[in-house]
Amino acid sequence: MPEIKVRPFATSDLGILATRPRGYLLGQRVVQALDQAGPVFVDLGGVLTVDVSAADEAFARPLKAATPAYRDDGGPLVICNASSAAIESIGWALANRDISALCSYPGGLVVLGQLDNYLRETFGWLRAGSGSAESLAREHGLPLKTVSTRLIHLFRRRVVSREHRSLEFGGACYDYAIPKINGKPA
Repeated sequence: MPEIKVRPFATSDLGILATRPRGYLLGQRVVQALDQAGPVFVDLGGVLTVDVSAADEAFARPLKAATPAYRDDGGPLVICNASSAAIESIGWALANRDISALCSYPGGLVVLGQLDNYLRETFGWLRAGSGSAESLAREHGLPLKTVSTRLIHLFRRRVVSREHRSLEFGGACYDYAIPKINGKPA
């Protein structure tokens, strides 16, 4: 799992990540990490605030460009140790481009950016662990196609990961999961 420390990209001893050029440099690291399988953790420890233009270049643009279509190589972006000021700027930049990322809090993961209510509901179903579309459809009394579509949308928005699984009697399915923080489900 790739982890990126943001503190070296901050422009001053105060821990401020500002300007598009600084955000662009960090964004290049994010793009490289997103090309790898699995979740990408971005550590904002020591960064007090992030300018909106830097957040756009560092997080929103790389995520928008790297949104998986039907590939299995996309993983969620998880922002860790972020201040409330940084979260506000990053969330605004993501919402402005109609994309999402995850942010870890002591109580678990929350979605930053744009995510429709029905997708937030589906994201909540996965908090207990992982699941396939079939198991979630059965559990919540919804048509299989509806749940499958919701899970695919969450995967494309990079807030869940998925793993291909072959079935015992032929065929295949995907298991979807929220990333684990320190080995524990978020």
